[in-house]
Amino acid sequence: MYAEEVVPYSELQALVSAGHIFSPNEREAASLVGAGTPLELIGRLSKLGAEIVVLRRGPLGCIVHRSDTKETWDVPAFHTVFYEGRKENCDTTMTKLQKTGLEGMDVEAILDPTGCGNTFCGGFLAGWYKTRNLLTAALWGSISASIMLEYEGIPPPMVSQWTAAAQQRLNFLQPHARKIVFT
Repeated sequence: MYAEEVVPYSELQALVSAGHIFSPNEREAASLVGAGTPLELIGRLSKLGAEIVVLRRGPLGCIVHRSDTKETWDVPAFHTVFYEGRKENCDTTMTKLQKTGLEGMDVEAILDPTGCGNTFCGGFLAGWYKTRNLLTAALWGSISASIMLEYEGIPPPMVSQWTAAAQQRLNFLQPHARKIVFT
């Protein structure tokens, strides 16, 4: 979805406010509301009536925002954080527990990003439906996309294996989420 021409404000407002959650990627958001920083894009979408904005940013993760409470989180992509932590001389700000969390984690190489945005959205919606917690929903989305990245096509249905792996990944990723003060 990329706007090829300027959409009248009233039509854009109707589009953005039609659902409770509006989840464009960064490029899609900029094509609708003009270029800007991620927080500027979120602010414009919020002003147009989006109750929850989920700005998907590929390998940078996502920024999620609730318009009513201004709660905002920057959640990194799992693989980005995982591979950064695996580098020699990894970030000294990581706690011993976070570094230990890397050991024994079953993580495959990134094979195919096709469908990861949709998978993120599915994970986010499941997390939101189950918990109504913005951070948890964003983490579920990120973890869902991280599993999809490791397969070509649709991952085989090994739900029992995914549950343990997803929980392990969530425990690893959660400390890397950063609350943002949205003004």
